[in-house]
Amino acid sequence: MNGLRAMSEIIGDIDRLDQHAECMAKALTLHNVDFSVKTCASVANAKKEAYWLNFQVDGNDFLYRSGVMLDPNKDGRGGRGRNINYRSAILVADKHATKQHLHSHGFSVPRGRTFRRRDRHKALEYFGQRAEPLCVKPNNGRMGDRVTSGITDFEQYQNALDYVAEKYVNIVVEEHVQGEHFRFFYVEPNVIGIRQGIPLSVVGDGVSSIATLLDVKNQQRRARQLVTHPEVEIDSQIRDFLKPQGLEPESIIAKGSRVFLRSSGGHSAAADTLLIDPADIHPDYLNIVAAACQSVPGLYYSGVDIVIKDKYQPATQDNYWFIELNANPGLSPFYYPWQGATVDIGGHLLSLLSRHYPFD
Repeated sequence: MNGLRAMSEIIGDIDRLDQHAECMAKALTLHNVDFSVKTCASVANAKKEAYWLNFQVDGNDFLYRSGVMLDPNKDGRGGRGRNINYRSAILVADKHATKQHLHSHGFSVPRGRTFRRRDRHKALEYFGQRAEPLCVKPNNGRMGDRVTSGITDFEQYQNALDYVAEKYVNIVVEEHVQGEHFRFFYVEPNVIGIRQGIPLSVVGDGVSSIATLLDVKNQQRRARQLVTHPEVEIDSQIRDFLKPQGLEPESIIAKGSRVFLRSSGGHSAAADTLLIDPADIHPDYLNIVAAACQSVPGLYYSGVDIVIKDKYQPATQDNYWFIELNANPGLSPFYYPWQGATVDIGGHLLSLLSRHYPFD
């Protein structure tokens, strides 16, 4: 069934869109492209409605929601349409396979293994075989879901494995690489935006506890009302992350000392988003990211997560690591940064569709 006819239409009701679709709606408005909002049953929950942007570019129909771009006139995704990145989808959805692909093409990636959750005992044994800090995450997760990195403590490692296994079958365990966290947004043929993620942290004043400092941070976030920077409550994951540092929420931090509460630089992990001018990073990384994306057949746009030791230095095999390629990258961090100039990612996607679609 045609994906458009399978949905009911709600003209102009953008309040029900997710934050990424809302950003795409802004881009459509900016570029004078008409759109409507369509609703259908969610893939994950048939009783729950999902809201999709519907628009046309040069006579081709598209649907957009939560980072996913579909052609509703092609078969795929439960009758709603086919992902425009569909040829890359199987590879990119598998984090470990993606790293193997990138490694085979000469790009740097963290060392690691995958485990089935039924093989938990093998994953536990693996901890003793590695001396460096580790990262545990689902092999096919999205939006930073259930990622724990910087693990040095066996109890924290066990908890991280169980946390992933509650929801996912395949678990990735890999070295936690040291450096700054970036997401490069690639739209064929170039990188067009760079987000630096500062993992959730607080800076000590010599008097206040971590919990109090986090309250202050939450007050700052509440004042700015950015959808990408939600308020954060101290939970078991934060407590587990503080424990190997010899800290707890009640600990008082020295003035000027920064304490990280999570290790992920992803916006979904409540990290601070700084948008970086491409001129402020060594061009090697722009070229490497573009080349990596171009090595994957059918990947026309992507959010590329990469860790870089020093963004001003030329790239070498031991100073950067690809963490993930994402075929359904979110837009909102590039529209709602804590610091830096916004990037019209949606406009670049419209340009891609205009000059290149259909891709086949």
